[in-house]
Amino acid sequence: VSTQSTWGVIMDLTSLLVNCGIGDNVTRKAAEEQIKQLRKSNPAAFIQLLGQHIADEAKPEQTRFLGSLLFKNTILSNDPSLKGVWEKLPVESRTMIKSCVLAALGSPNKSARKGASQAVSAIAFLELPKKEWIEIIHTLSVNAQSTSQEIKFASLETLGYICEELPNDALTGEQVDTILTCLLYTSPSPRDLSTSRMPSSA
Repeated sequence: VSTQSTWGVIMDLTSLLVNCGIGDNVTRKAAEEQIKQLRKSNPAAFIQLLGQHIADEAKPEQTRFLGSLLFKNTILSNDPSLKGVWEKLPVESRTMIKSCVLAALGSPNKSARKGASQAVSAIAFLELPKKEWIEIIHTLSVNAQSTSQEIKFASLETLGYICEELPNDALTGEQVDTILTCLLYTSPSPRDLSTSRMPSSA
């Protein structure tokens, strides 16, 4: 699916996200409306563009965070025009986006990492109940043992979101055990990850 060419001469996504976050009321509302139009005109291209934006270290930290929230809200939307947009993407497009949001977990920018955590957990919410992307739990648990504090904490936070959002029966017993072990032995303190997010092993 084409991304940049889809928008032609329309204001680029970065500028729109900047205006959504720091613009005056008139500018912000105009940017929000333009984003809605872009999303509605080609939701598949829109979420691919967001995935690339989230991973781009050259983009402003706050726009990467806003992009992650937009990504999550789009793929989880119940709007008839958006529902199922993630599932309809070609496998190679989904794989590319997964790589982008996972890479952003290691960003030096805290807001970008927090946004990426929500983007990853949103994909997991859609795929894990269907027994897809089953490797994500192992990937995050390995990342949580990283010597990179950025990757470690972002991966732990992502596991927490997954536990919080998914019903227990969406995970296998092995996945539950992996998450519990990871959260119990690698989370540095209760302030970093609430134990209330842990899944039940029962």
